[in-house]
Amino acid sequence: MRDLEVVIMSDLHLGSYGCQPIPIANYLNSINPKMLILNGDIVDIWRFRKNYFPETHIEIINIILKKIKNGTTVYYLTGNHDEALRKFSDFNLENFHLVDKLKIKINGDTYWIFHGDVFDSFNKGWTKLIAKTGKYWI
Repeated sequence: MRDLEVVIMSDLHLGSYGCQPIPIANYLNSINPKMLILNGDIVDIWRFRKNYFPETHIEIINIILKKIKNGTTVYYLTGNHDEALRKFSDFNLENFHLVDKLKIKINGDTYWIFHGDVFDSFNKGWTKLIAKTGKYWI
């Protein structure tokens, strides 16, 4: 297992058919980060209505929970596919933090981390509805 200072992962889309849980689990099981930053779209809440959340996706959550228990600080940053969590932003429990953006110092340098949807005008208003339902029109 590799000891790492910081790992940033995004767009896992747990709960969607496009998720690749086996490589994700293999990677998470191969590292021991001091800090794990989950940078948005970790859970695909847009697809929850399909009632698709297999055991392999739950295993990813269990791996992350085990890392939290073993001392890894985890920041879960919200993205557009898990934006429903934004109403709970700034929630902290021990070394788990649910936030919309993160300003952090690493080795004396300051970094600002956020999911890219904040710059995506397509995910606002009516175009957001098109983005969510567009695949059904094809």
